[in-house]
Amino acid sequence: MLDYELTSTRIGQEATFYRPLRPGPSPVFLVAKRGFDLWFSVMLLPLLCVTSVMLLLLNPFFNSGPVFFVQIRMGRHCRPFLAYKFRSMSPRQRASRGPFDPLEADRIPALGGFIRRSRLDELPQVLNVIKGEMSLIGPRPDYVGHARHYNRTMPGYPPPIVPALLP
Repeated sequence: MLDYELTSTRIGQEATFYRPLRPGPSPVFLVAKRGFDLWFSVMLLPLLCVTSVMLLLLNPFFNSGPVFFVQIRMGRHCRPFLAYKFRSMSPRQRASRGPFDPLEADRIPALGGFIRRSRLDELPQVLNVIKGEMSLIGPRPDYVGHARHYNRTMPGYPPPIVPALLP
């Protein structure tokens, strides 16, 4: 467990940041965490395959367009990577949503709503975990445009750890 000191910084609305008092986790912990990430992700591959086939068959009827959604996300040390998800919204050319804009709920069809509620849309990210771009547990990876905004406005951003599938 890491020791943290609490610091508070005001940016528009009040935000709280935590700074580590000592260096990060031990190498043994990091190796064990990576081993767990790989083992659990490989165990999820059959579920990913079955879900992919089911969505491939259902998609033309309930959510026409590509099955997968690929988006550039910000990884560790501000390195961008492609995050894979099952597409849950109607496709459009280019997203123009800012970091604080509301979700466009009118673009979520019934099948997309189901895969969002069941969190199946996140399942393809086990491929990112296997590639080492994400971890299973930790902070979510930010969209690159949002990460650039946070980098300019938030002290201590980005966190020096691998983004994750589960918060």
